Amino acid sequence: MVFSIKSLFMDHPASVGESYMQHMHSAATFSFWLLIAAIACGVHAIFPFACVKTGSKIIIRLNLQMTVNRDQSLKKKIDLADKSVRP
Repeated sequence: MVFSIKSLFMDHPASVGESYMQHMHSAATFSFWLLIAAIACGVHAIFPFACVKTGSKIIIRLNLQMTVNRDQSLKKKIDLADKSVRP
């Protein structure tokens, strides 16, 4: 199978309703917060009294954010499909 360079960079962001730059920003932001969560978990491993809920709160927030974004993207696709089916 042959892939174009453009499709390698554009297909996935488009599938979630984002441009390349929007997707890069979202992924970089998620990466940053995952790093913060990992550091908090490492601190908690050494000092059990510190950062007791920090990592899990970050993960919950990121999961909610991703779910909402995915649902909005899905809603846009359904709305577009509905418009294309209407006479």
